[in-house]
Amino acid sequence: MPKRKKRKILIVCENWGLRETISLLLEKEFKILTYSSLGDSARMLNLKPDLIIIDDDIPGFNISSLNKFNSIKSDKTHIVLFIDFIQAEKYKDLYNMESIEIIEKPFSNDILIEKIESLIGNKITGRDKSEELIVLENEIEIDDDSIPAKMEFIKLYIRENYDTISTIRAISEKVNMSPRRLVLYFAKLYNQDIKNYINDVKLEKMIQFIQFSNMDVHEICLRVGFKDKQYACELFKIKYGFNPYEGIKKFRKKIK
Repeated sequence: MPKRKKRKILIVCENWGLRETISLLLEKEFKILTYSSLGDSARMLNLKPDLIIIDDDIPGFNISSLNKFNSIKSDKTHIVLFIDFIQAEKYKDLYNMESIEIIEKPFSNDILIEKIESLIGNKITGRDKSEELIVLENEIEIDDDSIPAKMEFIKLYIRENYDTISTIRAISEKVNMSPRRLVLYFAKLYNQDIKNYINDVKLEKMIQFIQFSNMDVHEICLRVGFKDKQYACELFKIKYGFNPYEGIKKFRKKIK
């Protein structure tokens, strides 16, 4: 029986604590793509996500920008919007829009999970069933002098093992740290999501193989640890502005 293709969830959230906590909660069942603003709407929607999670705290958020984004998305793409319960009155018109589901902050893991399951049908397994609130704080204190050294070790480990890394949990075990703390510390120190860093390393290796090897795109994707060629090509084009096939024509022609 063929393995079911993972659905995509796009998270648009400036608060990296919230963004990374949600990513950890959902990454086992979904492909997670993260952004900090609605800036490049067209490019984001070209990734064809099944669900888009938007936080109302992103820069420039207002009803007009949301309506514009909503108008160009596919009818098959669902939107979940996080709104601070204090702002509920301000955004009351959004509650009547069929294409947008509202979750008021703060909320529990279970509320988010149940909403996603109801919208796209996936049962989300292996999650913490407690009612602990999703992280909402903007800051996490670096309260241990060993943390920076551990994060540098993690960066080096990723660069040396990019092709075999499977989960954030597997990486966190290398420094005896919980996955949640790892992603929060990494983002705090480097202002970058750790999953985006891993993908960036893989994409850098991809372009090296495109330039200096005879491998085809499928072989290159597998070599750098991307099991889904289409997903890898989408990320590659976002980063470099052209797809891997165009890269092969461009760079290998020069070598000849």
